[in-house]
Parts: sequence; structure tokens; C-alpha cells
Amino acid sequence: MFGQLLSSIKTTSQFGSVSQSVSAVEYAIQNISLIEIADIAVVALAIYVVLLFIKQTRSYFLIGIVLILIVVSILSQNLDLALTRAILQPVSTLIFIIIAIVFQREIRRFFKWIATGQSHIFSFSPNKHISKSASGEVAEALLYMSAKKIGGIIVFTGKQDIDDITEGGNRLGGEITKEIILSIFDTSSAGHDGAIIIENDSIKQFGVHLPLAREYSDYRGTGTRHRASAGITEDTDSVAFSVSEERGTITVYREGKPEIIKDEEELRDILRNLSGETDDEKTNFWKYFFFSNLGAKAAATGIALVVWLILFTQSGITRKEYTVPVSFQLIPANLELDSKSGVKEITITLEGKTRDIGLVAPENLQTKIDAKDFKAGYKRIDITRNMINVPSFVDVITIEPKSINVNLLEKVEGPKAI
Repeated sequence: MFGQLLSSIKTTSQFGSVSQSVSAVEYAIQNISLIEIADIAVVALAIYVVLLFIKQTRSYFLIGIVLILIVVSILSQNLDLALTRAILQPVSTLIFIIIAIVFQREIRRFFKWIATGQSHIFSFSPNKHISKSASGEVAEALLYMSAKKIGGIIVFTGKQDIDDITEGGNRLGGEITKEIILSIFDTSSAGHDGAIIIENDSIKQFGVHLPLAREYSDYRGTGTRHRASAGITEDTDSVAFSVSEERGTITVYREGKPEIIKDEEELRDILRNLSGETDDEKTNFWKYFFFSNLGAKAAATGIALVVWLILFTQSGITRKEYTVPVSFQLIPANLELDSKSGVKEITITLEGKTRDIGLVAPENLQTKIDAKDFKAGYKRIDITRNMINVPSFVDVITIEPKSINVNLLEKVEGPKAI
């Protein structure tokens, strides 16, 4: 039942006279192993990659679809909905096929982004877009365009290929200079309405049409130029500078987010970052890895931990009684055990995961008492956990009796043969 899943945090198992409520979560945390920690880490990494894909493609509704499928699957299993369970598997497969078809471009670009190291997460080197000298030329051009209110877009490509998401344009392959940039954005120029693409320290193309940002409502008050600047940076590691011909403001777009540049010093600082002259959080791998996307990392870790706890508690925590024989090891040669004293067996209760308890072989359980230092006479022996030979993956909860009394006698030598 679905209620059993929710109540599995407190699991009760009965075996003979043992009937107690066991905190499965507490037991799980106390008994988590290094292998299980590694298992959770691997799953968290996989979930983190999925979250990055959703973030890159802005396909947040995918989260809803996956959650619905998980909930329906849990309900069908725990409420024994045979028809739903029979339909769910082919429907789930069909949904994932549809997702793969609809998002094939995004999926292809995302895996290319990972496989070729085209992200801050998997790339150890800063992303150098232009040379130091070219950054100065671009700064001068943008400042002039801002002062004269000349509209334009300049895109700096990163490590990701943008050819498959841009259209039109004219190839140039020219040197980056202020004069060339201004001549391209001159209103009499045929390509002034498009964007300049800068790649490998040269002007690769001009008059390029960029993809528009998906969220139109965010750019109603700014126009197509700003929406295009956001669009090219939404799903790629490109950086775009947009100059407004109405206000003369310069806006830089990274990851689809706009940032209005306040003054010349800030503009030159950003361009120096693009040339690799300075280092910030987005160009330093270690800073980005440890301090960026903390929300996604925490979410991935939390999801993996919750899934592990659910699977752990669903497997059940079991307590089971076993009768274990008692044996004495290394009794001194001059002593012997009084057969009328002591006990031959004790009763122990083991606790562990249901699947682990099932692996315990009762015939291998044994209590071994080291008697090498024993002397003649009565002796009280406290039975401890380390005397009992049990697997390491289960816990000994109770021992009955907790102590035993034994009597060791001096051996009597018989008459010697004549």
C-alpha cells in the first residue's frame, strides 16, 4: 500500500517474541557504508547532469513529467493497480521517445557540450575569446556606438559551436579593429541589422541573424536586438554585447541574463576577462566548480539521498533470533570443563536489512570463549559482541544470557600401567 511506503520510516518486524518499532532512517544513517556513500555520489552526479540539461534547455516542465511518472508508478505498485501498471511502462517509454524527438537538437548540443569539455564544469582552462589588443578595439567601438546611439550586437563565441542555431550572415575572417566594426554597423551597410560574430580573435561573420530568447515577455520593453542577444547566450557559452540605439546603453548578456554596463571601466574589465587578462569566478574552474550551481548540487544530493532512504526503508529492517552454540578455546592442558556447569547455547537477536538478514547462515554462527588464561574453580564470564562470530553487515541487539558461570576442574591422572 502507498501508506506503507510513507510509514516505512518506522518499520516494525516481528520474529517470535521480538516485536519492536525500529527507526529505519536512524538505522540507515548510522550504518551507511563507504560503498553506499559512493553509490549516492554517483547517482547525485547523474541527477546533477540532468538538472544542468534542464537548466540549459529551460525545459522545466520535464521535471513535472518525471515527477508525475514517479508518483503514478509508486501508486500503481503500492495500491496494486494492475491495469495502471500494465499501461504505465509502454506509456513511459513513449513519453521518453517523444521527449528525445522534440529535444533532439538540445540533447545533441548538450552532450556535445559535455563530451568536448565545452563547459566551465568540465573545462580546466579559462575561456579566452579575444586577444588583449582586440579587447581594446572592441571597447573603443562600443563606447563610440554608445555615445552616437548606434545600435548593434557583438557576439563572442566560446567553446560551443553556434553555427547550427544562427542564420544568414556574410563571412569576413577579418582583423578586429574599431574602424571595421563601425563600418559594419553603419546604417548604409547591408549587414548593419545583424550581429557580428567574433571567433578565434577575428571577425568571423557579420549580418548574422540570432535565435530569439524564448521568454518574450522579458523583452517587451527592449526590442528584438536585446531579445536576440539573450537568445544566443541562453543555451551556449557565448557572450553578447548589445548597444541600444534609443538609449545608447551597453548591455552584456551571459547565460541569457542581461547586465547593463555602468561605465567605461566596467566595460573594459569585462573585455579583459574575455581576453584572459583577469580571472573571475566564471573563468576559473575551481571557483566555478565549488561555488557555482550550489542549488543544483544540493538538490541532486538531496534527491539521491531521499531515493536511497526510500529504497533502504522499503527493503525493511528486520530483527531475528538465533540459537548459537558456545565453545571454549585454548583450555589449559591441566584443566577440564565441568560438564555440569555453564551453558551450551545462548540466544542472540540480530538486526539488519531484510536482504542482509536473509544472507545469515545460522550454522556459521558461534560463540567462542578464549580460555587460555583460565584457572581452576568457578568463573563468571560476560558474553560480549566480539565473542560471537556474526557477519559485519548485521548488528547484535540482544544476548541471552548476558553471562554464564563455568567450573574448571584439575584433571585427575589415572594409575600408571605396569
